[in-house]
Amino acid sequence: MPAQQKRGPSAQTDIMHRAGYVTAAEAANAIGVTNVGTVHRMLQAKKIAGKRVGYFWFVEGQALYDAYKDTPIERTVRELLTACKIRVKNGRS
Repeated sequence: MPAQQKRGPSAQTDIMHRAGYVTAAEAANAIGVTNVGTVHRMLQAKKIAGKRVGYFWFVEGQALYDAYKDTPIERTVRELLTACKIRVKNGRS
């Protein structure tokens, strides 16, 4: 019997990580906001770049890093990007 492929949000998240995106929930956790809606509003206001795929919001890793570069939050953002194996320009991830 063939191994089943992952389906659903987990598989979608893996694909988006490889494309350089993190979920809105991961971004919210990294920047220290408790509500994912805050990240959605930032995306809709074009304060950070990202996209919606189905019901899920994703934030571009480079945009998240650029938005918080040279701030106290930079370290947690860099740790998130490193954990997701996302490389950014002018960063150590």
